[in-house]
Amino acid sequence: MPVNPELFKAFAAFRRLRTEGLAQLAKHAERSRHEAGSWLFRCGERSTQALLLLHGIVQIEDQLGRPIAELRGSTASASDAFGTDSPQLTSARCISDVLCLRIDASLLEITLSWDQSSGVEVAEIGGFGDQDWIFRLLQTRTMQELPSAHLQALFMAMHPLDVRADTRIIEQGASGDYFYVIDEGECRALYERGPDSEPELLARFVGGDCFGEEALISGAPRSATVVASRASRLRRIDRANFLKLLNEPLTRSISLDRALARISKRQALWLDLRADETAPLEHSIRVPAHLLRSRSEQLDPDREYICVCENGFRSRVATFLLQQRGIGAFALEGGFDAAIGAK
Repeated sequence: MPVNPELFKAFAAFRRLRTEGLAQLAKHAERSRHEAGSWLFRCGERSTQALLLLHGIVQIEDQLGRPIAELRGSTASASDAFGTDSPQLTSARCISDVLCLRIDASLLEITLSWDQSSGVEVAEIGGFGDQDWIFRLLQTRTMQELPSAHLQALFMAMHPLDVRADTRIIEQGASGDYFYVIDEGECRALYERGPDSEPELLARFVGGDCFGEEALISGAPRSATVVASRASRLRRIDRANFLKLLNEPLTRSISLDRALARISKRQALWLDLRADETAPLEHSIRVPAHLLRSRSEQLDPDREYICVCENGFRSRVATFLLQQRGIGAFALEGGFDAAIGAK
């Protein structure tokens, strides 16, 4: 059952939002009913949703189960969203039957912070008329790894690009200028060996997928051509904003000494991105850099990896790619030649 936008006006923080902004929030919110004695969340649980208490009584408890606050619907005690920590630092138990609104925590925070800090609402960000693209992007692992302040600036810096089927979005050999996110549609990455050879299919991208980061991070020419498989809607961000808002917060580097310490304690594995003919590293997994995108699903998401290549450039690209997929990764500073090869 659709959520009535007027329900948000019961909370002071939303009363300044325009009708369009409230409608967008309501579109992505859902009612949630809970019986007395049930738990809304427990300490330590992870969640991407925020809660707004409409009716009922909720008791907030600390890690030892001791009551620390009581929220009552339609009163000042329940005037703000709660349950936004991930992992949760407290637990929430229903004292009575409860009716809540649930909504994506990042979407909620971005909507309110834009309104409060810049006078800009989510519904005003340029695009294709419907702002569902913001909500879809917030569901991707890449965006969930970013702090809210970066998300706000990132969405403001993104520009829409509508392309027809067979449009060549990126040309192999060209310099890197933009990073792309697919809003709707499908694209394919091709490696073109020459005019007399059929291009090799490297990857397919669909809604929520990103591409174009390698040349922006490494400074090297584009390594593949990307073509729209059908009419598609994209968002793109220029190199300067990409490096500042996406690459820097998602790409972590590590010194050789710290890397060796983590390897020796079995806290991480080497992810060797070099060509197959090079001698393997101890405690390593070999995935040549050009195959990482297609083979990343074979990596254990519960393990941490230290990426190593010859000079460090591809390691930074790999770290960004793995962080996008929710896999913990570091780039070895200087790469193999400067760090390990010099030992």
